[in-house]
Amino acid sequence: MAEEPISSIMINTNDDFISISSADKVASNQDLLLEILLRLPIKSLMRFKSVSKQWQSVISDRRFTRRWRPTSSPSGLFFHWFSNVYVSLPHIDFIPLDNNMNSSTYPNLEFFPYLYGITFMNSTNGLICCVVCSKLKPRVSYHVINPSTRQFTTLPQPSLSHLQLEGLTMAFEPTKSPHYKLVSVRSSNIDSSSTTTTHYQLEIYSSETRSWNASIETFTTPERHPNFHRGVYWNGAIVWFVSSGDSVFFQIEEERMSTNIPALTFEVGFWYDREFCVGESNGHLYLVETYMPKTWVKVYEMESDFSGWVMKYNINLFEVGKAFPLMLKRLPGRTSPFSFEILSLVWGEDHDRVSIGEGKTAPFLVVTIPEKMIRVNLEVEEDEEKNSFMAMCDVDIEFCEREEVYHECTRYFSADSHKYIETLFTTSP
Repeated sequence: MAEEPISSIMINTNDDFISISSADKVASNQDLLLEILLRLPIKSLMRFKSVSKQWQSVISDRRFTRRWRPTSSPSGLFFHWFSNVYVSLPHIDFIPLDNNMNSSTYPNLEFFPYLYGITFMNSTNGLICCVVCSKLKPRVSYHVINPSTRQFTTLPQPSLSHLQLEGLTMAFEPTKSPHYKLVSVRSSNIDSSSTTTTHYQLEIYSSETRSWNASIETFTTPERHPNFHRGVYWNGAIVWFVSSGDSVFFQIEEERMSTNIPALTFEVGFWYDREFCVGESNGHLYLVETYMPKTWVKVYEMESDFSGWVMKYNINLFEVGKAFPLMLKRLPGRTSPFSFEILSLVWGEDHDRVSIGEGKTAPFLVVTIPEKMIRVNLEVEEDEEKNSFMAMCDVDIEFCEREEVYHECTRYFSADSHKYIETLFTTSP
């Protein structure tokens, strides 16, 4: 009997359903099976692992994992924040970037047993590293999580754990390797001759060797040092931005620290008049500068050779404020004359453009204002005169920053955003 054409095989990925007869036909053709599975969403792949040993083997194979990459743009953002409502616990929510995304398919971290002990998160290309300090664990612990596959790995204790943890950043480039690294920054001592200089040591965890190793690189910083918990992995290096001086970056493979990134210059005002949002999106290292006495926002991109920042966009959010009046009001307890914060920037896949609804495409900012989260198109369409914007969702809790000492751990709570990108890569390769 002649084999049925491919078009006769019906797969409903929304309901995660494949008929037994169709599955048998697919199973008899390895190439066809592979091509079909490569086109399925992660939710379906996780279910279809149980169809047969063959399907499980194909989906779990490292070669399949490297080929399966539907998009490098995030489908949503995890927000790690502290709320005035949930006084005792940090809170993590998922905000979709696609308004058509079904709420039943939202990823979450509820499978992680130490979720409410997370004091710090950092993410790169779909994997999240976190630091846990809670009553459930006698000491600080380190974990790597894949929200897509609902898998996590607990890492061994660092050899430098007796030193103060200043920052932890994940380096993961799935197009080059299935392995990831974590770069830990620790402070060792204060120079006895100066109260403004701090000595730092680096320790690197490799998922390939499953061990921590102290780096040969040590360094000191002046009083205005980077926030090492704000490290961003980009172009083979980790970048720590400094608003009032030269930023620092660490080239991982060479284990070399550099301060060759020129400082930003300001046309008016000073660095302390500004707020900054730094991150990576689809291969771009970006910096968003907000000049708080005004509603102007500037977006910079880092040159590929780390030679400096180039301004890409310069927009005024006043029109957004007219549509959302609370944004232009000073709220109690805030020093800024306006009530908005830039949380993230999403750089699209298609020639630096991403759909933001109704046929309009552009890289966009994710902005939080009282009671709402909105996104603002950074490019103006040919038939428009102003930047377009739209509400993403309502926000029930207020953002705030808080610091407290808990079980000898300094806990920082803020409205940090982490891009969610689906990935099949394992946390324990």
